[in-house]
Amino acid sequence: MATFGMKYAVFAKIATEPATTAPTYSTGVVIGKAMDAEIKANFNEASLYGDDAPAEYVKELKDVDVTLGVTTIPGEAATALFGSTLTAKTDNAGEKVSYKDTDTASYGGLGFIARESIDNVVGYMLVWLPKVKFAPSDNKFQTKGDSITFQNESISGKAVRCNSGEWKNIEHYSTEAAAIAALNTKAGITE
Repeated sequence: MATFGMKYAVFAKIATEPATTAPTYSTGVVIGKAMDAEIKANFNEASLYGDDAPAEYVKELKDVDVTLGVTTIPGEAATALFGSTLTAKTDNAGEKVSYKDTDTASYGGLGFIARESIDNVVGYMLVWLPKVKFAPSDNKFQTKGDSITFQNESISGKAVRCNSGEWKNIEHYSTEAAAIAALNTKAGITE
């Protein structure tokens, strides 16, 4: 399988987390236009030696580093992701997103769609992390010069296993519309 392209990044706050099943989610939000994502699983591992040779080896999931690049993070998404405060537009001012030191980020589900090619057949992969928490992005601003350089939002966080034991789900669809519909269902997004 080879992937190319990525779109439609969404986040939905966890509403309930039953003891042995996957979480349920509140209404999700789109996190701007998706640019890239990196998901890196980290493991704890140990070897036990006996009689001058390896006797046991254990490798277990510790956590998962998640980095998501988007064109921008809308105010509604910042509220869901970071616990920021959103003030609506007024007659002479745009919306305001306030970040405070007392903000508390929420665990939630993160998903996106990637195009894939398997044996020269193009399909669509839905990637879903059922329990992830992000921190607000660092910002870089740069004056314009002889060439145009875009700056974008990149957020990072940690995914952990949910109570069902899952930390990542991947589903395959033959059409983009079917993949997006399935992702909307997971994230509680109605259009």
